[in-house]
Parts: sequence; structure tokens; C-alpha cells
Amino acid sequence: MSVTKIAQDKKHEFKTGKLSIILNGFARRFPHWVIRFNKARLLRSQMLDFEKKPRENIRVTIANKSHIDDISRISGMSEKRLEKLLDSGLTCFLASIDNNPPASVAWNAFGKCFIRGMGLEYDFGKNAYGFWSATSPESRGLGLHYALMVAKATYAKERGASYLYSMIEFDNELSYNIRMRTGYEPIADIYYFKIFCMNFMWMKDLQTGRSSFKGFYGQVRKDCKLI
Repeated sequence: MSVTKIAQDKKHEFKTGKLSIILNGFARRFPHWVIRFNKARLLRSQMLDFEKKPRENIRVTIANKSHIDDISRISGMSEKRLEKLLDSGLTCFLASIDNNPPASVAWNAFGKCFIRGMGLEYDFGKNAYGFWSATSPESRGLGLHYALMVAKATYAKERGASYLYSMIEFDNELSYNIRMRTGYEPIADIYYFKIFCMNFMWMKDLQTGRSSFKGFYGQVRKDCKLI
């Protein structure tokens, strides 16, 4: 089955699922290091060119450590965590209007990554995996996020990417629908369960119908970018 047909197939509609809600609600009663459950869908897009240009007054910058304060302010992430992400080779983009402080942030990753919130080890090769985007509440609806999407795609294309990847968690139907309207198509469903240091990940390929299961101890992957 082609990816396009998968996107149109009602069997693959984005559904939260009562069991997922129950398991996630139970897991949230405990710290993440004790127990965790998550469900997500991996998406892929070949749309590396955008017909509509971002607004001329929006400025996009590739962030470095001097921008950590801005990234933290927008995303709410700790400065220590952000420093590790930048040191690992992940690419962060910031968008601002005119000369105002940055108000929107988004990330790209290339190569072999370990997405710890899903227990997923995945090699994106030259392709880009986009994750963790945020915009300050007072700056939403001004085209900042769209400008970042264009910048991320352009940057990926210049590096030889053929696809853009994204992952949407089971309780974020709004973001899933936005991705589908902008050219993304579903390629895999992922289920993740963790209890203490034991991790279990099940992934179903929506193209082939094949499933894979992996159990492992801990989360450290020395040869992967940790997300």
C-alpha cells in the first residue's frame, strides 16, 4: 500500500483510543523515571519547497549557545538541557519580527537519533526530523511558525535531504491534522512503555503492515543524538 493511500485510508485515521488515555493517565500519576506510557505516529513529507513565502518582516536565525536564554524563555526548557542539545549537534531555529527578541523556536535533527520519550532509535540519514516547536502566546498567528517550517525545509534540502519527518503524540490531534494538510503522510505507529529502567517499544509499519518489538535496559545511546 502506498503512503498516499495510507493517508486516505480510514483504518489509519488518527485516533486517541480509550486504552491509551487510561494507560497514559495512570502513568502520569508517577514520575517519568518510574513509569511511562506513550503512543505516537511517525510522519514523513517530501515537501521541501513552499510556494508561499514567509512575511518579509520575519527574521530566522540558526541558534547557538548565545541564544540559550531566548530558547529557554520561549520553550520553558532548562538552560542545562538546551546546552546539551546544542552540543550534540542538533539544529535550533529562532524566528523574530523585525528587530524584536525571538518569539518562536523549532528544532531539526539529522542522522541516527534516540527519541527517549518514545524509546525509538531511528536513523534519519540525510533526512531531517523536526521536533519541539513553540511560539510565545503573544506572538501566535503572526506567521512565525510557518517561517520556521520554510527555513527548516530549506536547510534540510541544502544538506541533501529528500524527506522531512515529524512525530505526533496520540493526544495532539490538532497538530496531526495540520501536518496532514501541509503534505505529511503517516508511515508508522509507535507504542512505548517504560517501568523504571526497562523499556519496551512496539512499532507498526503502516506501509508493509509489519510490526517490530524491542525491549532494552536504560536509555543511553552513545552513537545517537539524544532527543
